[in-house]
Amino acid sequence: MAVNSLASLGGLADNSTSAAKDKSALGKDEFVKLLLAQIGNQDPLNPQDNAAMVAQMATFSQVELLQNASSRLDQLLLAQASSNQTQAAGLIGRDVRYKNDTVELGGSGSVQLGGTLKGDARNVTWTVVDSSGRTVRTLRQTDVPEGGIAASWDGRDDNGQRVPPGTYSFRVAADDGNGGAIDTSAEATGHVSGVSFEKGFAELVVGGRRIALASVLSLSEATTSATTN
Repeated sequence: MAVNSLASLGGLADNSTSAAKDKSALGKDEFVKLLLAQIGNQDPLNPQDNAAMVAQMATFSQVELLQNASSRLDQLLLAQASSNQTQAAGLIGRDVRYKNDTVELGGSGSVQLGGTLKGDARNVTWTVVDSSGRTVRTLRQTDVPEGGIAASWDGRDDNGQRVPPGTYSFRVAADDGNGGAIDTSAEATGHVSGVSFEKGFAELVVGGRRIALASVLSLSEATTSATTN
């Protein structure tokens, strides 16, 4: 997988370099040819002005510097991409806690909603919504201590009817019972079983899902073998 990704990145770099060359008004080889042609065909009675010649040579120098800088930048980007891929591959086999506010509901069974509570809460409310933003289920808990929290959703709406399989979002809110809000965050934990580079950047594969590295909150030694939701 990593080899294919590197090849892909290499192709992107080649395309980038080619695009840069195509966009250049004048390459250094073409510039030299034109300059020599200009000198060879100048009017002996009205030779090329020295100031103009100096200006053209300065332009040539700038073009060469820009092309060299572009080449070095491509090499740097490839090296950085390779380093990122190697580091991401090193996370396989670890347990991860990550930002997550969606669950995949199947045709039967329940799913777990997860999060973190930043203080002891009198009331915790979980709200499950469908793809259109409509609330399908509200779950409530009381006297929940600070730390990791979870709720089990049986896949039914507030009327007790089973909802269709698919992706559902959820929100979690909490208060102290006196009108004060308690900070919460929607999260999940799972086991990193692989790394995907199909989108051109590294994503962790956790329980069949692809997790962006920016969503990762913490990593730990493996204690589980699947996601909790």
